[in-house]
Amino acid sequence: MTDDRPSLDELRSALDEIIAQVDYIRAHGGGAFCAPDVKSQVLQSAACHLIIQFQAVLEDLPAGFPATNADLPFVAVRGMRNRLAHGYGDVDSVLLWNTLDEDLPIFIAELKRRLG
Repeated sequence: MTDDRPSLDELRSALDEIIAQVDYIRAHGGGAFCAPDVKSQVLQSAACHLIIQFQAVLEDLPAGFPATNADLPFVAVRGMRNRLAHGYGDVDSVLLWNTLDEDLPIFIAELKRRLG
């Protein structure tokens, strides 16, 4: 059986694409993201998709990487992804914004650093 995981370069590229989209959403600001209007709904939908996409990238990391980097919030991302993908309730727009604005960029930067 072969391991069909993406190469490290492909993983880095996927992370770069995600962070570029995160930056685009962040450029609109938290007020626009959390406002009760259609623009915020579109931004929130895009953010939900990015979290789901990010989890898919995490699943493609080299075997053993999550275990040897257990200090990173892999479990938290999976939990958020599951809530967003399966609709376990309403999306908390403030929590989603804080994740996009604060946590995700830091996590992605650290992943890229550790991947080399």
